[in-house]
Formats: sequence, structure tokens, C-alpha cells
Amino acid sequence: MRTRAGQGEIPLSWATDLYYDIDRSLHRLELWEGISWGRSDQKLSDAGVKFLLDVQSRWDGRNV
Repeated sequence: MRTRAGQGEIPLSWATDLYYDIDRSLHRLELWEGISWGRSDQKLSDAGVKFLLDVQSRWDGRNV
């Protein structure tokens, strides 16, 4: 990935901030059944599955 100006790669600190912003947002949506220390043992809730399938269908419909 590059900066908008195209003047080089995105710094690691920006990528880290973006990762945590997205992670926080997904947790606020409560896509997982319960709170856990690690994602590997978490299961999506029924609402989480429906949400992600809807996002996927909209993405696939973009004809990218």
C-alpha cells in the first residue's frame, strides 16, 4: 500500500493504527458470540454471519 500522494509505502505505525481501528469497530458490531482473549476461539454470532454475508454479497456485486 502507498500513501495517497504515492510517495512511498504506508508507515508501520499507520498500518497498526488502522488495524486497531478496524478491530475496535468490528468488536462494537458484536459479531462474535462472546468476549474472549483470542479471536481464534471465538465463533461468529448468527447476526455476525448475516452481516458478513451481506457485506460479501455487496462487495461481489461491485463487479470489480
